Amino acid sequence: MADFPRLFNLTRSKDLLVANLKQPNTDGWAFQWRKPPFGKELDELGVLENIMEKVFIPYDRADQVTWKHNLVGYSTKHAYRFLEISPSCLDKSYCKIIWSPFTPSKVSIFAWRLFLNRLPTKDNLIIHGVDLASNPNCVLCGDYIEDLNHIFATCRCSQNVWKWVCCWWGVPFIPTANAPLLITELCSLMDARKSWNCWALSILTTAWTIWYFKNGIVFNKLNWKENNIYGLIQAKTFCWIKGKSKSAVFSFGDWCQFPNLCADGI
Repeated sequence: MADFPRLFNLTRSKDLLVANLKQPNTDGWAFQWRKPPFGKELDELGVLENIMEKVFIPYDRADQVTWKHNLVGYSTKHAYRFLEISPSCLDKSYCKIIWSPFTPSKVSIFAWRLFLNRLPTKDNLIIHGVDLASNPNCVLCGDYIEDLNHIFATCRCSQNVWKWVCCWWGVPFIPTANAPLLITELCSLMDARKSWNCWALSILTTAWTIWYFKNGIVFNKLNWKENNIYGLIQAKTFCWIKGKSKSAVFSFGDWCQFPNLCADGI
């Protein structure tokens, strides 16, 4: 319908399947027109017939779903394998971070969109034709246009949060102007340690919390209070880890003071 709108409007048989239009034992097609095609309708019909010439209809068996990447048929397993070898797939190091064991699905999906630059930042909204009535600058600092790298990496308000998280875990903060790279490099600081899953969760939760408060400022008139942000990061990570691991027996107070020791004990 989308590719041949004139023919779709002209046909009497809008609900028929391709198999119903095929004339058995011939190369013809049983189109039913309200009136003979004319002009551009004939051009569309020529293109459609060229496409349909390549269609093979097996009348001796029932319809089934096929997938060109696997002759057996579609399955989630084969789709995952295809994505793993696809050039457009995310770097595998990103996937390890996004789908870390303690990370809830909503945060993983948020992180996935972040790495693909598919979050509705102001610059992305403008690119997609959204007329912003408000100032396109960052709502946190007001200094620069809000894009992915600014809101999560170079904004002075966000950087204060990243510095606090690194201080909380006792690791150095090295500023980076690229948001996905910042998250990847921070996660790599504990790559060989047992506590990596909890550390990765803390990093993704920090990014998620920055985005949460940014939207709260825009839609709910929240105030950017860093102490509230720090508390939310600690509370969310504590609850998500306790919900995922039965061996997480530490208290919230211990988690706030000694995240490394708590994570190492899981």
